[in-house]
Amino acid sequence: MKAKTRHRMKDTRRGKSLWMPFKRRQKDTKRKEFLLKPFEASSKGDLIAGALSVAIIIASTIIVVNTINPLIDEGKTTQAFNDARQTLTSLDATINEIMLEAPGSKRSINVNLRGGKMTVSGKDDKIRVRIDDIDLLESGITVEEGNILITGGAKITSYESDIEGDGDTDLVLENAAIIFAVQKTGSPTNYAAINTTTFITQIKNVRTRMNITPASGIFVNDQVNTSYGTGYTELTQTTDADSKGIRAFVNSASGMQYEALFTLQAAKDFVELQVKRVV
Repeated sequence: MKAKTRHRMKDTRRGKSLWMPFKRRQKDTKRKEFLLKPFEASSKGDLIAGALSVAIIIASTIIVVNTINPLIDEGKTTQAFNDARQTLTSLDATINEIMLEAPGSKRSINVNLRGGKMTVSGKDDKIRVRIDDIDLLESGITVEEGNILITGGAKITSYESDIEGDGDTDLVLENAAIIFAVQKTGSPTNYAAINTTTFITQIKNVRTRMNITPASGIFVNDQVNTSYGTGYTELTQTTDADSKGIRAFVNSASGMQYEALFTLQAAKDFVELQVKRVV
């Protein structure tokens, strides 16, 4: 089954950010679940006194650095970036040691972050550190340092707003390049009328302030009656911290059901659409 639609706009990005995803090298050993817990000694001894407590399966690590304001304290923010990089480097070394040991091995690790926010995602097998307001790389630039990958990107937000001023609430994705909005419709427990040919309410170029009203829709197997029916739209979390999404569930007039996910990445100037769970 296929679904058709795609929207692209000219790149007008101004903000920037850095991502440092950590990609683990393949090993012959199986992945193990590790417990990184502060101030708890293992039979093999502590590595360092620590401040991270979470049970995860670690396969990758990310540092994110968002560059929005060029008028910043350069020394302070550079130190914050170096602290984050050193923290993830220490985690990398520790994980490599633990992967060669018996299940249940433990280490205590000191997490020293002067700025930024650390998140641990067992679902994505990633550790992320985001640091705002630092200008190190242009958007889209990628630099690899050992197991750490640094990638430039821009700021991304999602929110609810009457973006058109017509009295109806919209779901909005916004980065430095574009604003993308879909009409808020129904809920998971209360379906409402939905039409994919009209529910995109805005695609705006941020710099030129030019709005595009697209003539588009989602047609499964080219059937017109799959583009409308009942369902709902909602803001949703994506697997990447540098992207935001809007999910639409459609119980179409054809009897076919599907889920559509619109995703806007921080450093992209277009919205991606994935249609899945078609039944």
